[in-house]
Amino acid sequence: MPYYRHSRSPVLFSNQYHSRLLLEADYCNGGDRCMMIRIIRPKPSEPDDVEEIGSFDRAIAIIRYGMRLLGFWPQDTWFLCNLQCGSIFILIVLTVFPAIVQTYSVLYTVTDWNSVMHEILGTVPIIPLLARFVFMKVMARNFRFILYTMTADWANYRYLAKRSRQIMIYYAKRGRRFSILSTMLLMLATMGFMLTPVVNMWRNNGVWNATIRTLPQEGLYPFREKESPVYEILYVVQSLTTFFSTTAFATVDCFLYIIVFHACGQFDVLAATLKQYDGSIRHCYTKNARNCACLSCIVKLHVHILSTFNTVDTVLFAQILAAFSRHNC
Repeated sequence: MPYYRHSRSPVLFSNQYHSRLLLEADYCNGGDRCMMIRIIRPKPSEPDDVEEIGSFDRAIAIIRYGMRLLGFWPQDTWFLCNLQCGSIFILIVLTVFPAIVQTYSVLYTVTDWNSVMHEILGTVPIIPLLARFVFMKVMARNFRFILYTMTADWANYRYLAKRSRQIMIYYAKRGRRFSILSTMLLMLATMGFMLTPVVNMWRNNGVWNATIRTLPQEGLYPFREKESPVYEILYVVQSLTTFFSTTAFATVDCFLYIIVFHACGQFDVLAATLKQYDGSIRHCYTKNARNCACLSCIVKLHVHILSTFNTVDTVLFAQILAAFSRHNC
């Protein structure tokens, strides 16, 4: 890394260098008192600033819209968001309750274990689904802190070296691609699940025949659910509930994708920064940790990654436990 000497302090550069370089002063004790100026970080060009804003926004845009639809977004703390989340939670519970009642009745009336397992496997997925609603609200404060640190990391983007900026862009794009792919696959599966009863009735020429009508989620109802217009209303309600359920699965998982990819990117940024650090830069008390390149400030900028992974580990452990209980059933 190049050094520039000057016999007096302060050292003045032309406007061209001053606008493109961030400098750190370090005094030497040799012969004549001199100032050695080390180039720390290049200031990003205008296209880099545009890419910075766009990459971070696009990385979380898909999950932000979906989580706000369900009232999951951690930064939305007002009462209406909690009411929205609670209403969707109650709607899902009421929709699957007839299926739970039917499963309970099958356990005590049917001796065919194939039918029993079929009913159980149709209702057990409600466990990890409702767990996502609970954990997103219980861990909302932790997720708010994570979003705050992610925003701070991207605000620090312009002060990083080119290699570090490329790392952050790379992981942001990977997180976005995983989110898009997961959302598309889940939505395709949801469409297939919702259209299967209609396709089966159409193939059997029984669309208007109430005796062979089927719902996406069968259940034990206290009324005749196969007659019009009750059947159509139930079909629409179950379709809406399935859409909310798919959105809950997709957005929460993709939100964790984004967090994990961002934390991995910060580890790579830390590794790249430490590779360039040679121990000769002292702390500058006139600058904050974002501008200073000493070892202490480098650690301060990345120590929050530990709490990020701690939160993600807690949520993932709960989800794995819910999924494990589902498969054991």
